Amino acid sequence: MTSSHNKLQTIGAHRPVTLLLAAHGSPVDPSVNQAITETAERIRRQQIFNQVLVAFHYGPPHIADAFQKIENEIVIIVPLMTSDGYLTRVVLQNAIDQAKQNIPEIEVVVANPVGTHKSIPDLLAGRISSLVHKYQLNASNTDVLLIGHGTRKHAASRNATQQLAANVNSGRTFMPRVSTAFIDDDPCIANALKTLHHDDVIVIPFLISFGPHAKIDIPRALGIRSTDEIRPTIHQSPAGRSVLDQPFGTWPQIDDLIVEQAHSALERQKKSNSVSGTVTLVGAGPGDPDLITVKGLDCLKKADVVVYDRLVSQDLLAKIPASAIKIDVGKKPKHHPVKQQTITQLLIDWARQGKNVVRLKGGDPFVFGRGYEELSQCRQNGVTCHIVPGISSALAAPARAGIPVTSRGIARSFAVITAESGQEFSDPNHDYQSLAKIDAVIVLMGRRKLTEITNRLMAAGRIAETPVTCIERATMADEKIVNGTLATIADRAIAANLQSPMVMIIGEVAGLQPDRQESPPSDGHSLRLYQHLPVDGFHECSTSKSKLAKMG
Repeated sequence: MTSSHNKLQTIGAHRPVTLLLAAHGSPVDPSVNQAITETAERIRRQQIFNQVLVAFHYGPPHIADAFQKIENEIVIIVPLMTSDGYLTRVVLQNAIDQAKQNIPEIEVVVANPVGTHKSIPDLLAGRISSLVHKYQLNASNTDVLLIGHGTRKHAASRNATQQLAANVNSGRTFMPRVSTAFIDDDPCIANALKTLHHDDVIVIPFLISFGPHAKIDIPRALGIRSTDEIRPTIHQSPAGRSVLDQPFGTWPQIDDLIVEQAHSALERQKKSNSVSGTVTLVGAGPGDPDLITVKGLDCLKKADVVVYDRLVSQDLLAKIPASAIKIDVGKKPKHHPVKQQTITQLLIDWARQGKNVVRLKGGDPFVFGRGYEELSQCRQNGVTCHIVPGISSALAAPARAGIPVTSRGIARSFAVITAESGQEFSDPNHDYQSLAKIDAVIVLMGRRKLTEITNRLMAAGRIAETPVTCIERATMADEKIVNGTLATIADRAIAANLQSPMVMIIGEVAGLQPDRQESPPSDGHSLRLYQHLPVDGFHECSTSKSKLAKMG
């Protein structure tokens, strides 16, 4: 690593800069927060930044408190976290957004989490080699267990730890193999230990602090006595030796990693500020062009470039200014002519040219729309990215058909699942035993696997007579509704020639459709009526307002 002081010695020469270290903190162990404060003090003494502050999710000062102490016009926030996951992109970002409302003049630059620094695989490999040498282990007969916190709320936390292990394992010879385990995800430590091949194990907590997880939870899982000392410890058992290292966040290189993440973030911000382009992820809604939000439509009318999906209607595309560049990146099931990586790079490249880019996505960008991937990549590349939520077809389709996804005395829970998955993953393996117990199940992109889904739900205990409604092209003029049960809906969908996109609603609520879908419109547009048949059946009627008048 290069000297962080040399790299940043002029960072505050022309523009005063505040560094803010944002950490999880501990609600039960004050020493955790104190250790972060001491890290800030060490960096403060280097005199790289004009001001160094700390903030915690648990324990004072919180982000809002720290913002009140900022003395400079720009603040670089470095998340003291191991992954770009739930705490970083959801909890911390929400806290920053709220705090900034009261001090809008401050320019906020959020760095990548310290645990994602590009040099960490090399540091980890060096750490492992040092421990092997110190404790005289045989590298070929030793396993390494890298323990991350993990969370089921956000896959990035798990992925970061797994990717780090993969990077260390790749292309390095004479190194013990690194496996992963998690405190709040699978596999847990106990199960991971059972899969290791050797008796000697090096355990490295991929954690920021020496808190309760590192002091108590991990040693207990290893059968090692808890300790209050931040240093490697070794435990001898009949089976072999366990070496428990100190947490990643206490390594001596942590200060340099923090400073370099701040530097990288500032450089990205400078590049971003050189152009005025932005990316806005806009939810187009469920299909009907009138169901886009007012803000979403306003963004479309101001767009220089619109990158859109196949589910966006031609009527909505017609509202885009003629001067705007329109790019079709539409995907169909099992047919992805434009790769996701290419789509994201398009957004970044156009924004760097100073363009106002709208990424127009069917439904809501964050409901099976890969919106978070595009948001994350834009921000990591220094491109300002905004979100305009849309109405998801998961809720709009049943609502338009008169089906309540919750209804007093009938359904007080619902789940939304997808039957398809991205190119990088195998098919979704849903827990049908759990799904069968949920009052209403809404399935998106389920046409191809309709038979499989219904059969697996019945095998999991859902009765065959459970009402089911399938809706093709929900909210559109040519919308089609098919009613049935778990036992009959697949055959009825074939008979009705239902196609994708299709939304399926499973549960007693599907039997609550009223006899008449909507009252006659006042604008002269065509009206569609759906006759509610006794569970099984299909009826489609399209008629004009004038014909309705003659029908009396």
